[in-house]
Amino acid sequence: LAGTPPNFAFSCRHKNWHWAAGVDSAPSTLYYSAQLDPEDWTGGTSGSISIDPNDGDHITALASYKNELWVFKGPYKGSIHRITGNSNTGSNAWARTKFIDGLGCAGPNCVFQFSDDLGFIWSDGSIRSLKATAAFGDFSEAALSRPLNRWLSDRVNKTNLDRATAAVDEGNGYVAFALPID
Repeated sequence: LAGTPPNFAFSCRHKNWHWAAGVDSAPSTLYYSAQLDPEDWTGGTSGSISIDPNDGDHITALASYKNELWVFKGPYKGSIHRITGNSNTGSNAWARTKFIDGLGCAGPNCVFQFSDDLGFIWSDGSIRSLKATAAFGDFSEAALSRPLNRWLSDRVNKTNLDRATAAVDEGNGYVAFALPID
């Protein structure tokens, strides 16, 4: 991007802002551009939000889903946060709430939307969804990958799991995963 963006590793559009994270010097900071201008990161409607900066994790993925921005942290403890609101100021300003501790996302390409849910790959190689997490918490039995969890645990290269990728094929109704193994 031209202009003044931070040196981020990944980003997404949400509402009328561009959101970014993955800055090495500020791993728990979520940045947002000026409204309607993804090249202005210093204007009056731009800013940043600290997401649990002392938890030992860093922001690993972002996703705009169902009128909220979802912020995933990992790879150690894991946590998922929701950013609500419609503006950086006023009565409906951005607000952060924690969705869950103990789960996060392995990397920026490990989040995927399918059907009416948002899925993600966690640092143990399991494949999860927000709906199952909301219903059952961080129990491994709630993982979408439950029948494969033992194989994933034994074979997935957890050191490189942040390079995993999920791709949705809506026409055929499936999600494909590229995972580093052994």
